[in-house]
Amino acid sequence: MDRASRKKARGGVTVAQAVKAAATTRKRVAVPDKRVAVIPLADLRLLRRLEREAEDREDRAAVDASDANPEPSIPLEQVRARLGL
Repeated sequence: MDRASRKKARGGVTVAQAVKAAATTRKRVAVPDKRVAVIPLADLRLLRRLEREAEDREDRAAVDASDANPEPSIPLEQVRARLGL
């Protein structure tokens, strides 16, 4: 009995079956035995966009926090002198 047959006998989903199901149904499919999920490209694009937006919010918050508590800057000449440049 090959791996696919054993998985089917246990009621599991193979990765190949998950890919086919996601492609045909355009729905997310989990493969618990492999601890992975197969998602449609539209969902992947959405996930990436949401990640970019979250990163942008974090960056804006960091800039706002920096602007709210400005630290005195060090003149470039002092930095160069300290570094021996």
